[in-house]
This record gives sequence, structure tokens and C-alpha cells, in this order.
Amino acid sequence: MRRITITMPPEVLAVAEAEARRRGMSVSAWLSEAAEHMARLAAGSAAAVQVFAEIGPPDEAELAEAHKILERASRRTASGDDSSTAA
Repeated sequence: MRRITITMPPEVLAVAEAEARRRGMSVSAWLSEAAEHMARLAAGSAAAVQVFAEIGPPDEAELAEAHKILERASRRTASGDDSSTAA
């Protein structure tokens, strides 16, 4: 691990501190986890751009199906169900 110094607005730090406390972890660990999450999102976005460049963007039916899948996943996450199997 490398130690770094960061600067952020006080209101952002307050949220990070509250979330870290709520999850029983250090602010450093919470920020590291948040950065890892953002890196995964960026990688996924880059992959989607590449796929869309190769096969074209999704049509309306494909978008509707994707929204249904995301809604189900969101409901499972909100209910605390971490399973990754689609219903």
C-alpha cells in the first residue's frame, strides 16, 4: 500500500466519515473501496464503448431488458440479498 494525501470538500469528507463509521471501517479503507468500485465502473464503461463500436448500440427491446435486469439487481441489493443469480 502507498500512503497518499488528498484534498476534498468538507461535506464529502463528512459523508465518507459517516459511511466508514457505519460500516465499521477506517475512512482510508472506505475511500479505497470507493476508488476500487469506480475503477470497476470505468472498466465496464470502456468495455461497453468497445462493444458498441463493434456491434452498434442496443435497440429499444435490448434496453428494456437491461433495465429489467438492473431493476431486479437493485431490489436484491436494497433487500440485502447479495446473490448474483438472476431471477
